[in-house]
Amino acid sequence: LPNTTVAVHGLIKTNELADGHRLLVEAFEPFGDIVDASIAPRNRGFGFVRFVRPESVDAVLKTHGRAEIEIQDVAISIRTL
Repeated sequence: LPNTTVAVHGLIKTNELADGHRLLVEAFEPFGDIVDASIAPRNRGFGFVRFVRPESVDAVLKTHGRAEIEIQDVAISIRTL
């Protein structure tokens, strides 16, 4: 993955793709401008958020890298690969 992308694991697997996109954008836009956000096809419980700048990924990891963030009333984990 590029250094501008975070992987998001632990999402509820029943979401529509459009709903997943909206939820990811709402959760991560405070960290910077987002190029794209999507959940995996067939709702496999993970997704990706790609930012414009790598500093946004740094901010996400600094804030939530060792803790969890809540999306859809579920605590999910964030990491880079």
